[in-house]
Amino acid sequence: MQRWTLENVDFEKPKNSLKKINSPRSLLALYILGYSPDDLHVIPFNNYLTIYPNLRTYSKELQQRNYEFYENKRLEKIKESRQKRIEIIEEKNINEGNF
Repeated sequence: MQRWTLENVDFEKPKNSLKKINSPRSLLALYILGYSPDDLHVIPFNNYLTIYPNLRTYSKELQQRNYEFYENKRLEKIKESRQKRIEIIEEKNINEGNF
C-alpha cells in the first residue's frame, strides 16, 4: 500500500482528488498540532465563499483579504506540520540509536 505523507501529497489540488494521508508519523504530527488533514487542502475562492456565506455580505476587497488570510494560514499549517513530522522522525531515530 502506498504511504501518503505530508511530504508527498499535493495540497494544491482539490480535496476530493487527493489521496488521504495514511502515514502514522504524518497523522501524529497533525494530531499533536491539532490539525485535520482537511485543514491543509486548498479551497478555491468560490468554494470558500460557499463554505462561509456570511462573507458574501462583505465588499469584494474584504472577501479577497479574508481569503488571503485563510490561504496564508493554510500554508503556515502545511509548513508547521511538515516540520513537526521531521521532528518526530528525528526523535524516533535518536531513541532507537539510528543517528
